Amino acid sequence: MVVVKIFSAKWCKPCEQPKLWLKNNNIWHEVVDVEESPEVADRYGVSGLPTLLIEDEKGKIIYRKTGTISPHELETEFKDLLR
Repeated sequence: MVVVKIFSAKWCKPCEQPKLWLKNNNIWHEVVDVEESPEVADRYGVSGLPTLLIEDEKGKIIYRKTGTISPHELETEFKDLLR
């Protein structure tokens, strides 16, 4: 099983699109507010928002994207999970 993390902040408007897409597609994900949990953001080397990470079952990052994420990119990346 993979773990999906989206790093966000309350003021980050571009962060809303991937969060909404993941929710609407019933993909479990963890939202990490970088202002409330800066230590987690530091641990993952997050320097921009939004940042989307996918970790495999061993905790290895298998996908990382920082910046605006289009629905098409999300569909492509999550096609196996959507089946």
